[in-house]
Amino acid sequence: MIIKVKVISSSRHPEIKKLENGTFIIKVKEKALEGKANQAVINTLSTYFKVKKQDISFLHGLKSKNKLIEINLK
Repeated sequence: MIIKVKVISSSRHPEIKKLENGTFIIKVKEKALEGKANQAVINTLSTYFKVKKQDISFLHGLKSKNKLIEINLK
C-alpha cells in the first residue's frame, strides 16, 4: 500500500487524520531535526496500521513535509 502523507512537526498534540482524497495528515511533537520527526511518523503509522516499523519505508520526500510512504501489509 502506498500513501501520501503531510507531516506537521513541532505540534503540541500528536494526531493522525485521513482526508477524503486519501492523504494522511500526521502531527508529531518532534522537530524535523536529525530524522526525529520521520521516526515519529514511522511510529505513528506502525500503530495506526498495526504493522511492524520495518514494514514502513519512505519512497519520496525524506527531507520534505510531503511524503510518499510504502506500507507492507502482510
